[in-house]
Amino acid sequence: MTLPFNESVVNDLFDSNSFRNPNFLGYLDKNGNPIRFEDRYGYRGHGEGTSVQQRFRVLFNLKIADSENISAIDEYRMSKKFLISEKKRYLNIIKKYLEDLKDYPIRDDDNSKYNYQLEQDIYKFLLNCYSAETFFDGIGNIRYCMCERDFYDVYYKKNHPGSSYYGNNYDFELEYSIYKDKILVDILKEVVIQYLGYHSVERIPKTITTSEPNIYETFYNYLLNDFEIFKLPRMNYDSKEKRYIEHEYNEFFISDKELRLKEEINSIKKLVPLKERSKYYR
Repeated sequence: MTLPFNESVVNDLFDSNSFRNPNFLGYLDKNGNPIRFEDRYGYRGHGEGTSVQQRFRVLFNLKIADSENISAIDEYRMSKKFLISEKKRYLNIIKKYLEDLKDYPIRDDDNSKYNYQLEQDIYKFLLNCYSAETFFDGIGNIRYCMCERDFYDVYYKKNHPGSSYYGNNYDFELEYSIYKDKILVDILKEVVIQYLGYHSVERIPKTITTSEPNIYETFYNYLLNDFEIFKLPRMNYDSKEKRYIEHEYNEFFISDKELRLKEEINSIKKLVPLKERSKYYR
C-alpha cells in the first residue's frame, strides 16, 4: 500500500507544544493520516486527567541497571516474584482502559479528531507484554535506567557541587524523575513505530522513521518529495511464546518490485522538478 502524500507533514502543522521535550512532530497512521501528539498523548495540565504518556510511564517497567548502589526495595521491585505478583493488577488496569475505549469512534478521515485507534493499540501492546510470565519476558527488549545513587554520582553532583545524596532533596528527585521520563518518551516512540507499525514524522526536516520493510512502495510519494526514510527493525508478537520477537530480514536484500520502484523514483527525481512531481503520485 502506498501512503498518500500529506502536505501538513511538509508544512509542519503538527502541534506538539504540550509535550515535554518533543523530538518529533507526530505520527502517520497505517493509512497515512497524521496523528497529532498532543493533549491525551502529551502532558496535561491540572484537572485535565492523565494522558496516555503519563499512564504509559506507570504501566511500562524500566529495569534498574545492576549496581552495588541499588536499594533493597528497588531490587525487590525488579525481582521476578514482585513482577508476577503485580501482573494481575496491571492486567486489570489495562483491560479497564480497553473496555472504556470500546465505544469511542475511530476516525481515519478527520485529522482534527483524536485518534483512539493508536491509544487502543498501545494498550493492546501492554496487554500482550503482561500476558507473559513477567513483563520483561513479554517485551522482548529490556530497557534499563540508572538507580538513584548512580544517577546522583554520574550526573547530579557535577551540576550541584556540595550537595548530598542522603536526606530529602526535592530538586534531585525531580531531576531523576525527568531522566526516567525522557527514557520513556523514547520508548513510547519506539513502541509505536516498531511494535505497532505507525510512522514517526521527525523534527529533522523531511524525515520519517518507520519499521515498514517496503519503503519504496509505502513512501513512494514522500520519496518523490525528497523525504529521507529511516528504518528500524519490526517487532512481531508471537502468541504461542507470548512475547515480541524481532522480525528477521536480510537488510541487503531488496525485492524486484522494490528495486524497480527505487529506480523509478530516482529517475523521476533526476528529470522532473519538485513542484511537478505530483503528476507521478501513486
